[in-house]
Amino acid sequence: MCAIHQVAMHSEHIIVWGSSLYIDVGYVDYAHKHFPNHGRHLYNGEREGTPRDREIIDFVCPKCDEAYKKYWNDK
Repeated sequence: MCAIHQVAMHSEHIIVWGSSLYIDVGYVDYAHKHFPNHGRHLYNGEREGTPRDREIIDFVCPKCDEAYKKYWNDK
C-alpha cells in the first residue's frame, strides 16, 4: 500500500542508473514527497538501499507513476 496515495501497488521491473546530481536541484526531495513509489527509472541514490546501476523488481504505485510522468512531461 502506498503511504501517500493509499492505493495498492504492483511489482514492476525498474532500471536504476545515473546520478540525480545532474538533474533539477531538489528533485530527490520532491520525488520523496510526491511520487516515492514511481516506476520506470530510478536514479542512483533516489531510494535508500536500492542497488546502483542495475535492473530491480520493486513495488510501484499507479498514482505515484502518474505524478512522476506528469513531472517529467511538464519539464
